[in-house]
Amino acid sequence: MTTILDVAAVAILLVSILTCCIKGFVRTVFGFAGTALALILAIVVALAAGESAYNHFVKQDVLKLSKTVAESIDPGQLISEYMSSQGIDARIDTNELNKAISDEDGTVSKNTADYMKSKGIDTKGKNIEQMIDEYMEDEELSGKLTQKAQEHDIDINVDSIKSVLKDSKDEIMKTLKGAANKDKDKAAQYIEENVIGPAAKKLTRYGVGLLTFLFCKLMFMVITLLTGVMKKFDLVKSTDMLLGAALGLLSGVVSVLLIAYSFSVFLNITNGGVEPVTKEMIDQTIVFKIFIGLFY
Repeated sequence: MTTILDVAAVAILLVSILTCCIKGFVRTVFGFAGTALALILAIVVALAAGESAYNHFVKQDVLKLSKTVAESIDPGQLISEYMSSQGIDARIDTNELNKAISDEDGTVSKNTADYMKSKGIDTKGKNIEQMIDEYMEDEELSGKLTQKAQEHDIDINVDSIKSVLKDSKDEIMKTLKGAANKDKDKAAQYIEENVIGPAAKKLTRYGVGLLTFLFCKLMFMVITLLTGVMKKFDLVKSTDMLLGAALGLLSGVVSVLLIAYSFSVFLNITNGGVEPVTKEMIDQTIVFKIFIGLFY
């Protein structure tokens, strides 16, 4: 994969130079103008319509995924098992603990500590809030949450759950608090709004922008060809080709930068990527990492 990215980046640069040299300066300038206009329109449409597109086409799937998370996870049971592993075997009532965790006035760690204190549970002198906070940062917990979701026979890509929860204590806290709620529909809405939804909205907005860019770019090319406006700006052929090659290099660089930016968006949203596209994989590239390093 690393070799493919490097070869692709170099190929884009070479093809762009050759293509623009053949097309010439005038046609390349018009191409640049079309790209710039399409990019501006894409940004405007993505910002204006991204939220609406998410609500109409993506939100229901995200809610379904969120409900799967809520139904598959028993926070009280997870924390009870963790307490037992730390030498605090108090036979905790997981239903009562879930009720305490779902209290909106406190965090998962504080609510757990308050619950144990109210029940007079011997904590062996340990700081329960600190223990839970540290547990939230443990990769083992993230793995358990993903495994719980996988146990449900629902055709949803659970990698999206894992990528959202990876290395993110705050998101895991929100997930557990939402899953602890007895009303699973309400819990699903909580998880959709606070955990999975924000990442899905970013992806939807980016997708709308990309489709708008491609459509506008195509329309600009069609209009330019049909009107024949480029013929009014003919240059000496040799000059036209040389200047075209120079612009081709610039165009190739811009194209690779756009691709690199797309990868950086994916890496940021997924907290480091999902196999096979990961930060570690991109760091092993030679050429491509130079471009993506400007964004990530």
